[in-house]
Amino acid sequence: MAIHLGLTQEDSMRVARRLPLVVGLALTLGLPAHADLAPWDQERVGKLAVELAVAVKDLREDVRKVPGHNLGTLQSRSRHRLLDALRLIRSEARHLAAELQGGAGREETMSIYERIGSLSRDARENANRMQLPEPVLAGITRAGSLWSQLTPYYDPDWKAAASSEE
Repeated sequence: MAIHLGLTQEDSMRVARRLPLVVGLALTLGLPAHADLAPWDQERVGKLAVELAVAVKDLREDVRKVPGHNLGTLQSRSRHRLLDALRLIRSEARHLAAELQGGAGREETMSIYERIGSLSRDARENANRMQLPEPVLAGITRAGSLWSQLTPYYDPDWKAAASSEE
């Protein structure tokens, strides 16, 4: 069904040619500015990624030491899912560190950062279903702290997220 706006065919063609520009500008203006991000520090971000990979490795080892529960229980399933999520997070953190050490910047590593965030949310859900001993809780705190230090370099809303956590 065509909508008639009282435009001539020539006017309609002009609007059609400009539409991608207008849509592009609208989308660009709606995106958060890079000014909201922390100034990029390649060395620091790379170091944090390496530390995150080590912290998650240690955390996974601590979770493995937690006695297993009866097969088929929620605790058992959560433990296995948590271990798997931590394995994937460590792999992604190592990949992030390697990319950063190879010279990749924010744009090139954003998808890795986002994937780690998604996996971290899954890990957190499963950890919340378990009764975890102090060493594991300390490991979660350590990994979370490193993640929080990476966030200002990637997430333009990091200030709002930080203030909502307080």
